[in-house]
This record gives sequence, C-alpha cells and structure tokens, in this order.
Amino acid sequence: MHTFKTTTLLLTFVSGFVAAQDQPPSQLGPYAAAPTAQQLAMRSKASAMIGCAITNSKNESLGEIQDIVLDATNHRIAYAVVGFGGFLGMGEKYFALPWRLFEFAQRGSDSTPHATLGLDREALKAAPGFDKSNWPDMANPAWAGKVDEYYVGRNERELPKGAEEPKGSAKDGTRGVSQDPSSPAFSHRRLSQIIGTHVVDAAHNRTADVEDLVVDTQAGKIDGVLLSFGGTLGMGESITLVPVESLTFDTKKRVYVLPVDETQLAGMALKDGVWPTLNDDAWLHTGRAACLAARKANDAKPAVAVIDASARRHNARTAVYDTGLVETMSGTVTTIGSVATEEGHPEVLRLRVRLTDGRDMVVHAAPATFQAQRELGLRPGSKVEITGVPTKTGWRSVVLAGELKVDGKVAKLRDDKGTPTWLDTK
Repeated sequence: MHTFKTTTLLLTFVSGFVAAQDQPPSQLGPYAAAPTAQQLAMRSKASAMIGCAITNSKNESLGEIQDIVLDATNHRIAYAVVGFGGFLGMGEKYFALPWRLFEFAQRGSDSTPHATLGLDREALKAAPGFDKSNWPDMANPAWAGKVDEYYVGRNERELPKGAEEPKGSAKDGTRGVSQDPSSPAFSHRRLSQIIGTHVVDAAHNRTADVEDLVVDTQAGKIDGVLLSFGGTLGMGESITLVPVESLTFDTKKRVYVLPVDETQLAGMALKDGVWPTLNDDAWLHTGRAACLAARKANDAKPAVAVIDASARRHNARTAVYDTGLVETMSGTVTTIGSVATEEGHPEVLRLRVRLTDGRDMVVHAAPATFQAQRELGLRPGSKVEITGVPTKTGWRSVVLAGELKVDGKVAKLRDDKGTPTWLDTK
C-alpha cells in the first residue's frame, strides 16, 4: 500500500511552468523563441519509453523502464525507474537510475528505442532500491541525495551537444533537490501521472487532455505534448502535437493552460491523426508558429474571466455506475496515466484503450494505489478486457471500469451494486 501522497511526487516539467504559474496567459511563453537546432535529437513517444527493454553491454536482459521522473526545475529527465528481471534476482524492487547512465538506440527514426545500461552486475545489486508498491517521495532531498551519491562517478560520459545535466543528478556537483517538496514546483513529476491531465484555455474551459509526450532520449528532455480533443463515444476524436513550452501548469487547479480556443485548436489538429516524423524539427517549428499566432489573436480580444471548474471534476467515489448499462469490451492499452478528481480524493487510473471494433476509449479504473496493489502489470501494449459502464465527464466519453482482466489476472474494482471496492484504501 502506498504511504505517500501523489501530489508530492509530481513536479512541473517545463521551467516556464514554474516561473509563469501566476502570470496571465498573455505573458506566458516563450512562444516566439527562435527554434534551436536538434541535430542530435533522437525522439520517442513517452508511451514507448514505458516498458522499454534494457540490456547490458553483453546484451543480457536486465528488465525494463517502468516510469520516467522529471527534474524539479525544468523539463529535463532526472531518473528512469527500472524494474530488473530475473537476471539479477531483483524483481521485487524498483530502482531510480540517473538518465545519464543509459544509452538509447533506434532501428528507425521513430521506432521504439532500446536502452543499454552501462553498469556492471555488482553495482546494480548494491544499488539503493525501493518496494514497487511503496514508492518514495522522489522530491525529498534526502532520498535524491542518497541515490545521486551512489551513482556519482559511475559510467560518466559526455552529454550530447546542447544538453544540460539535470539538477540533482550529481554530475553538476549538487546533491538532490534543493526545493521544499511541498512547494508548487513539485506538482508534477512522473510521466505516467502527466498523461491524462486536463488542458484548459485562457478562461479555464476544458478543451483537451494530455495523451502522450515526446522524449528526446539523447538530450534527456521533453520536447512536445500530444493533446486529444472532441469526438464522442471513442469516435471522431482529434489530436494535435504542441511544443512543451506552449503549456503552463496551474498548480492549484491541477490543469495545464494552453491559451488556444476550440476553433484554433481544431485548426492545429494533425491530419487523419497521423504523427509527424518526430526526429524532424518541422513539427516543432509549425507548433511554435501556430501557438504564437493564437496568442497574438487572443491578446487582441477583450480579457476573459477565469471560471472555476473544480466543482465539475470527476469523483470516482460518487460517479453514477448504472449496473443496467454494464457491458464488456476488449482491446489494447495504448497509454497509461491518471486523472485528477475532486479535492481530497486520490487520482484515478486512466487508460486509453484501442478496442477491437476500432474505437479509442478512455477508461477510468481505480486510484493508482489500488491498481498497484493488484499487481496487474498494466503497460502500453497490454491486452485488456474491461467490464464497465460508458458515460461522459464533460465532453469526454469514458468507461467507468467495474472489472479489469489482464493476462489472466482479474481486478474487481466494483461490487455487483456498482460500489467501488477501494473505499477503505488510503
């Protein structure tokens, strides 16, 4: 059972997010910043990084990446959380390893990457780990310092041109994170808890959701964010890919702000939902130009009042689960994330699933703590059977899950009356 609070694990993943949290949308940026060359960029979807295979220099399988942890002060990656396999006999623990210890390779320009870890077996066996059902507070300077101290000097290599060492990862001489873990800077941290976050316009009307992120594996940073919007019952949905600096995070409301209205967002949609070539900077230049044009257009309009949409948040405990509408559907998990609920309630596990009938459905399952306890082993690519009730939260069509089946494992999330079975879970 988790003993930490989710909010302390999360942190802002763009330096501008922290600095601009209290600024009006007209001052957010830098939209107009000149694009920088990404000659060494080797980009991948975040959903492809979760579950990325890891080997050592002898091509022996070590395990896979379970999650990615971002630095406290900017959008650079500090750690990869790894679950080692049977090769080391360490499968019951997770380990947070500094990103600099990995080298990544791709067969094609946008293919799933493969990670090589440049540490010997004995170094891994002695590494500080943690129980996979009890994650530490990675924003705690004492914890970060312990991890950084162990890895300092191991497998040091030159950073790619233009890259910066994340603060707190030891090579720059620091030890851990200097900010207070309770500060707003730690409102977002793990990539799996960024996917699913709501996106609002300048007036805080909900316009989109975060569906995936673009990771530059060479430079160890986030370059872009994939947003979904529109559609109904899993059909007719649109997606767009925007540069990461175009978003700011509102720590109080737990949403990202993109000062782009629905019409402008629709004009930025990817044609037929097809991703661009990620290693080509064209999509970054196009996204920056579109966001700049939207910003200039909105600056010319009268100021809008910010609405308080917090009362309309989904509450998994009180959501109407009509047992007369229960249906069973099957598909493949494409992304795993979470969605914020009402104040004081745990975040809800959020799955995007490509159903066998071709629809893409968003599934709200259970608090992340509950999912972890059940050891379902969910990851992108998992085949899943969902028994639940289709409904809507705002404009978003979702399925409230009552039961999940993954690889023969079953998690009963609601009883026969539709009451959540995690009500006593802390």
